[in-house]
Amino acid sequence: MYDRPQLYDDAFSYRDFTAEAKFLLGAYQQHAADAGKLNTVLELGCGPANHAVQLAKRKAKVWALDANEAMLAYARDKAAAAGVEGMSGSFNMVVCLLGTLSHMLDNKQAAACFKRVAQHLRPGGLFVLELAHPGDLFDGSLLLQDTGAEMWEVDKPGRKMMVVWGTDVDQFDPESQVLERTVSIHTMKDGNMDECLLEEVVAYRQFTMQEIDLLATLTGMEVVGVYGDLDLNVSLNHEDAFRLVMCLRKL
Repeated sequence: MYDRPQLYDDAFSYRDFTAEAKFLLGAYQQHAADAGKLNTVLELGCGPANHAVQLAKRKAKVWALDANEAMLAYARDKAAAAGVEGMSGSFNMVVCLLGTLSHMLDNKQAAACFKRVAQHLRPGGLFVLELAHPGDLFDGSLLLQDTGAEMWEVDKPGRKMMVVWGTDVDQFDPESQVLERTVSIHTMKDGNMDECLLEEVVAYRQFTMQEIDLLATLTGMEVVGVYGDLDLNVSLNHEDAFRLVMCLRKL
């Protein structure tokens, strides 16, 4: 999936990146120690760099990183005019969205990620994470192989697609907390799924709030805000909550 950046970008085009950038700016104003202008941002696992582009348009200086060369090349082309560059120095904000931290499949990887974030985050700066809602882990459905599969339709010029995020045969390991998520993308014809453009299995670590809190504490950060979406008005227990968004401030 990540080797096909245009397809990935299309699959997630339903997200309102303008509103999500507004949330990030609002979260910084509300939770950062220095709630002035957000000057510098680092996005980890930027993908197509949609958040980075939106923040750059709002006059922040943005750096974007991704481990996938094809995705990074796509993001670089898309973001060049918006001032998104390579990594350097320290930052007022670091963001890791769309469940990117879940690719850190074991504790060593997660701890290394937090350590590096803390090294590059300025004192009083904010680290914003978006992960799966904790209800996905604790309601028991994963153990019953009810893995919360989702489907959504994407309407792009010249074609319609259906994204299928998960199946009822996906495997969850309760010891490692890793979910093997099957992802497929299909063209649509006459209201039905037609050609399969992509199908692959992606491993995701399911993190808990307490694990994130511990990682933050061990790397000199503290939890200062928790939300159920990239929306300051949606708490974790709100009826519209479907994600876990945590704001961590460097001490």
